[in-house]
Order: sequence, then structure tokens, then C-alpha cells
Amino acid sequence: MTTSSDQHDLADDGTHTDLAAAESLALIEAQRREVGAQLEPDARLLYGLWGLALLIGEGAFFLATWDDSPVEVSMPLAGTTLFVSLASAMVISSVHIARRVAGVQGNSSRQGMFYRWTWMVGFVSLAAIISGVTRTGIDDAAIGLLWAAGSGLVIGLLYMAGGAMWLDRTQFALGAWFAVVSGAGAVAGTPWIYLVLAVAGGGGLLAVAATLAARSKLSGP
Repeated sequence: MTTSSDQHDLADDGTHTDLAAAESLALIEAQRREVGAQLEPDARLLYGLWGLALLIGEGAFFLATWDDSPVEVSMPLAGTTLFVSLASAMVISSVHIARRVAGVQGNSSRQGMFYRWTWMVGFVSLAAIISGVTRTGIDDAAIGLLWAAGSGLVIGLLYMAGGAMWLDRTQFALGAWFAVVSGAGAVAGTPWIYLVLAVAGGGGLLAVAATLAARSKLSGP
């Protein structure tokens, strides 16, 4: 015969079991998030890198082409600055992503590889297109406009593609913003397109990186 004391003990055991199970599930979920964070590329780093690259590179082009520039910057120096900035961002980003996804197998690994190749193919193709257009005899200002607007558009479309692939609203919204900013800059013309891409493009990426860093700090480890 089961006494009330026995029933109470059984109830306590059931409660302790439920609590232990809940704690175990919480621990598993925390470990899963930690592993996921270790394997997932750090958006703060990537956005910060590209934001800084655009702010410096496009800013140098604006100073080189603006008639009232307070600082004298030659076109060769501006071109070198932009190339080094973008190339550095691309190399660091590629190494970071490759290290993060090194332990990932299956479809996720292939998706990351295809996406990295998409960036390279996109910019190489853009360079080939502009090289062909250059042979038509258009002036240097038009070529610079094509490079600036074309690069911004490629970045925007690839960000949108990445956002759609990984269901990342922030990345998709950034891509749409870049596409719009590139179009607006092209309409504004030279030299204002460089200022638009530096401030609205690069500055926008830096703002998002700072926001994500602040959220991460508030949410804790």
C-alpha cells in the first residue's frame, strides 16, 4: 500500500527528474549555439573589414577627383589605395571563412565554397566587361564611374544572394542597400559617387558591424 509520504517522494523525484532534463536540454542548446558560433563566420569582422575598405578606398577616389579637395591625392595613389583596401578585405575574409567552415562537411561546406567562388567570378567578370568598354574610347571619368557603380552593384547582389541562401535578413537588407546606393551614386555622377559609396556604403557596413558587436556584448558570452 502506497502512503501519502511515498506519493510525495515520488512527486519530488519526478520534479527533480524534470528539472534535470530541462537543465540538460539547456546545456545541450548552449553547447550547440557555442559550436555554431565557432563554425559560423563572424559577421562583425566581415562587415567591418569591407566597410573600412570602402571608406578608405572610395574616400581616396573622392579626394582625387573632387576639385575642391583639401588634400591633394593623385589618381594612381587613389587607385592603388582602393585596390589594396579591397584586395586585403577579400583575402582576410576568405581566410577567415575558410578557417571557420574547415570542419563543416556536406551541403553547408559546398554552399560556402560556391559562394566564395561567386565573389571571385563576379569581380573578374566585371573587370573583363569594363576592359572591353574601355576600348570603345570612353573617357576616364566614365570608366571610373563604371568601376565604382559596378563594384557596388556586384557587392549588393552577392550580399542579397548570401542573405537569401542563409535566410539572413541583415545580409539581404545590406545587399539591397548597396544596390540602391550604387544606382543613386551613378545618377549623382563623378565625383559624388565615390563619396556616396564611401559614406553610405562603407559607413553603413561599419554601422552594422558596430550594432552587431554591441548586441553581442549585451547578450553576453
